[in-house]
Amino acid sequence: MKWFSRSPVTFTLLGLVFLTFLMSMVRVPGLSEALALTPDGKPWTFLTYPLAPVFSGSSLFWLILSGVWMWMFGAQVEARNGWKGALLASVGFATLVGLCVFVGAKTLNTYFQLGGPFELGVGFAIVWGLQNRTAKINLFCVLPLSGLLFAGLSCLLLFFRMMDFHPALGLFTLPALGITYFVVQSQRSGAGGVRLDRAARNKAKNTRNILDAAADRQKEREERDKLRQLFERSLIEDPDEKNGS
Repeated sequence: MKWFSRSPVTFTLLGLVFLTFLMSMVRVPGLSEALALTPDGKPWTFLTYPLAPVFSGSSLFWLILSGVWMWMFGAQVEARNGWKGALLASVGFATLVGLCVFVGAKTLNTYFQLGGPFELGVGFAIVWGLQNRTAKINLFCVLPLSGLLFAGLSCLLLFFRMMDFHPALGLFTLPALGITYFVVQSQRSGAGGVRLDRAARNKAKNTRNILDAAADRQKEREERDKLRQLFERSLIEDPDEKNGS
């Protein structure tokens, strides 16, 4: 319960992934068609397609991969961005991808069927990678990657997943990826990113200016003290000159 209270969106989505797995095993008639996103799908399927059970041979692999990514990155994204940010990174990203692919399928006049939680996990992975660019992660416990490279790899996986339906359909994921990058970059700039760095540089510059001004004032005081001491010495009569007079 403590984990859930800290990351409610992440663990709710993980529960839905488990539900998706159960539905894929039960094979409820007509359920996949009602939830999956297709060129002829209903409006609600833009939101429900991550819950649609899929029955392809590779569905279990993508299901496990999605769950692992949500477990690894979802809680971190939610801890940094709050539950709204986590919802935007997962459900928002999946919905945006669905809209772009839908437009692409209509443009190319091709069929596609999106189902399963893959886009939820990819959304978390991309946002985490963009927000932790220099962090290190071992892919499959073997290949070390930075957060930025891992985000790029996640984009490529999404790109090639859409190419299964049509060679050019992957190109229509680029607007969704570009919008995601822009949003993350804007959040990064507004909270701990470029603007914060700029503010820190300005603060450091102001601090240096204050220290330089203080050093100048100290130097001026030392010069005045030297002049005062010279003036005081000049007022003291020289004993040799007094004896010689």
